[in-house]
Amino acid sequence: MKVILVVDDDATNLRTLGELLRPDYRVRLGGSGEDALRIARSEPRPDLILLDVMMPAMDGYEVLRRLQADEATRGIPVILVTALHDDDSEQRGFELGAADFIHKPIRAAVTLSRIRAHIDAKAARDSLQRKAQHMARRAEAATDAALDEARDALLGHVVRKGYFPCPAKSATDGAEDREDPRKCRKNVGLLPWATLGIAGVDGWSRRLRYAVGREYVWDIRHTVVGEKANLADGDIDIKTRNIDGTELFLTTDGGRTPVVILSHGANGLGATDQDGNALAPPAAGSDEARNASPDGRLFYARPPSENPAAPGGAFDDRVSWLSPNLIAHRLISAGRLP
Repeated sequence: MKVILVVDDDATNLRTLGELLRPDYRVRLGGSGEDALRIARSEPRPDLILLDVMMPAMDGYEVLRRLQADEATRGIPVILVTALHDDDSEQRGFELGAADFIHKPIRAAVTLSRIRAHIDAKAARDSLQRKAQHMARRAEAATDAALDEARDALLGHVVRKGYFPCPAKSATDGAEDREDPRKCRKNVGLLPWATLGIAGVDGWSRRLRYAVGREYVWDIRHTVVGEKANLADGDIDIKTRNIDGTELFLTTDGGRTPVVILSHGANGLGATDQDGNALAPPAAGSDEARNASPDGRLFYARPPSENPAAPGGAFDDRVSWLSPNLIAHRLISAGRLP
């Protein structure tokens, strides 16, 4: 049963609306603005709020402003109940986020019709939001699986061939773009999906980005001296940010990574789609812009944020990398290094 919160400082009005609504809804009652804010944040959350405008201490407009400012209550439709009939009062309510107005004296049939319409509209919005969230979770899971597959394919390639592949020739040609046996034409670009024999796309059907160190694109056995393998350090740094936005290195001298794979996330800023179309670039100076940079020597891996004003800007890239230690372990286990 849908929940409706009725807020009015007049006990008679509360009783009248409660009796009208109880045959069809679960009704919660509040006698003040403070009650409204407290009940709206508690379980069961209301599906709709009927809010009296003229109340002492905190009027309906201030309650509405606070409800809209709180992420937990912003999505609850609020119908303002008032004896005022002037345009300015209604305009103020709508500007603050009111879904509708009901004018006193209450007309039962009109009130029930308006409530039903807004309850149905909210249910439809909630359903769409759940579907969108489900699709987002599926895309994120598919992206994580694609990054894992790319890591496995790259490690398989280095075990079989003794070196990592170069980035792809283009957005439509997934073969590696090698200049000569020891050198790539570029060391950052798109994952060479055809060379690796994988799809190479994230959960949003965009190409995975790839950067590789210069010492790792030719026969790694050149690092062997006698009975000892001296695997080169990578030349790519990874940074994150702590809670106050301060940058922190996830790599250090002697521990830089030679391989990075990333998805540009749900927003797709800086990405390339399967058809080879370049999507809009990230905001200049942001961490996502750094991840899309053509030099590919520094990447950011941090928790997602939708706030463009946050340090480093909004962020939803998903970043993975291979450390020299992991690569050495796989090569030694496969007998490719002593």
